[in-house]
Amino acid sequence: MYGVGFVIGVILFAVIAGVGQLHGERAEKKLERVVWMALAGAFVGIVLVGSIWSVTRSEGGGEVESTLGTPEPTGPAGAKYKGDVKALVLATADAQYEARVRSVPIRRATAGMREGFVGGWRSEYADRSPVSTAEISVYVYEDSATAAKALSLACTSCDESKPLGAIATRSGSGVAGGDPFVLVFAACGNVYMAVRTSGTHESVDKLKYNAGYLIWVTYVAAARRGLTGCV
Repeated sequence: MYGVGFVIGVILFAVIAGVGQLHGERAEKKLERVVWMALAGAFVGIVLVGSIWSVTRSEGGGEVESTLGTPEPTGPAGAKYKGDVKALVLATADAQYEARVRSVPIRRATAGMREGFVGGWRSEYADRSPVSTAEISVYVYEDSATAAKALSLACTSCDESKPLGAIATRSGSGVAGGDPFVLVFAACGNVYMAVRTSGTHESVDKLKYNAGYLIWVTYVAAARRGLTGCV
């Protein structure tokens, strides 16, 4: 771009300088004046072309790198949980359910969410009366970018997306077997979560609250073990 300006300026001012010389000047003097005028012309040409290019870019005429489809990492840069994923399994007292009815490792992440997967754990909790349940899956990824990507792929039909502090979430709700349920997916740092809460006599708002609470206390447990900036 600037090379073009240089050439344009040289040609323009060389021609002007050559034509405008007095017939009585010596050849050496003419040559010196032409050289100086050509250099000045090169500078003006560069400035002129650069200004035109800047205006074109500001009006959208230049190429702009797209970031569409690129998931944004959540939590502070470099936030990383390096502990054992099993350490993030909540005790019944912390989960505020009567019993933990299942607790198993996740050897392989859900299809489409395996990039950067390090390990996971699934646990289930229940209250007997009234019936209320929670299923929690925790995935640890290599970094925040792959955890954020997992969140973006977790629930394409989820109709709500809002942060819980620094924790990014997506959620949806429905009815199964006559009972309402809520799904909430979350990511912060390199930790991703999927929580499903349901209950016979629970409102959707109460189920969302339960899921949000379980997500929060899990990230508190991760913070105690080195994950910074999420809670």
